[in-house]
Amino acid sequence: DPWRADTPFHFMVWLRARLGFLTLLLIFAAAALALGTWVEPAFHWLLLLPLLLAGCSCIHGRLHCDRQQLLFHDHHVEAARGVISRHRYFARYANIKRTCHTRYPGGTAGDLVVFVAGEEEVQSGPQKQGRQGMLRPCSFTIDYLSDARAAGLLLDDILCGRVQPAVHAVPAAPPAVLLESPRAVGNAVARLVIFSILLAPLIALLPLTLPLTVIRVKRWRYRVESARVVLARGILYRSETSILLDRIDSLQQSQGALNKMFRNGNVALMTAGSSRPDLELPDAPAYLDLYRTIRDHSQ
Repeated sequence: DPWRADTPFHFMVWLRARLGFLTLLLIFAAAALALGTWVEPAFHWLLLLPLLLAGCSCIHGRLHCDRQQLLFHDHHVEAARGVISRHRYFARYANIKRTCHTRYPGGTAGDLVVFVAGEEEVQSGPQKQGRQGMLRPCSFTIDYLSDARAAGLLLDDILCGRVQPAVHAVPAAPPAVLLESPRAVGNAVARLVIFSILLAPLIALLPLTLPLTVIRVKRWRYRVESARVVLARGILYRSETSILLDRIDSLQQSQGALNKMFRNGNVALMTAGSSRPDLELPDAPAYLDLYRTIRDHSQ
C-alpha cells in the first residue's frame, strides 16, 4: 500500500493558515465599525461582509481537506485536490526537481509544494497572436498537512533512495551537513534605505521596516547536505525549499555592487529544462564555499 498523507481539517489550523486574509478582514471590520459609529449607522451593515467571507473560507477549507489526497507510490507521487473543479496529479519520482514545505505559525501543520520538470505558459492579459506569456514551473500543492516538514523530508528521502515508500514510512535520520551559511544583513538593509530614500514618504517607516528586515534576513539559512541543498527562511510561516544534488544541471556564482561592498555573493542552481534558476542563495558570506561544495558533490 502507498504512504498516505494525513490532511484532517481543524479550525485552529485554518486560522493559522489564513492569518493574512483574516487580518485584512479585521482591518475592514474595524473601518466599518468606525464609519458606523462616527459617520452613518448604516455602515454597520458592512460588518456582515467579513463575517460572510470568513465563513465561506472556513467551509471551503473543510470541503477542500475532505477531497484532497497525497500518496507516495513505488515509482510516483499521486495528488488530488479541488472542491468543484477536481484536479489529479501524477509525477514520477525521476521528474520531481524540487520541493518546498511551509509550516503554519504555532504548530507542525502546513503545506507541501512539489515542482515537476517542465514549465507552463501563463497569459497575464488578452491573448494576442505572437505574444508569449510568462513561464512558470509545473507544480502542485497540498494544504493542511498535519506535519508538513515530515512529509517534505520523507519525499526527499524517497527521491534520493534513503527510504522506500510504504504505508508506514517515516523520514530517515537527518543527513550529514556539509556546509551551512547565513544570509548577510547588510545588503538587505542597504537596499531598504536606498528604496526608502527614493520614495521619500517611506523614510518615516524606517523605525518599523528596518528591524523587520533585519529579523527576516537573519531567519535565512543555506544548508548543503550530503544529498541535497536546502534554503530555510520565514518568520511566522517557516519554509524549506530543497533540491537534490543529483538534480542540479547548472550552477552559477555572481557578485553585484552591494555584494562586493559587503564581501558576499550569490549562488544560483538550475535543473534540466528550466529557463530560470530553480533556487537562488543571495547575499551569502560563504558564497564561494557554497559554490565549490555544491559543484563537487553534484557531479
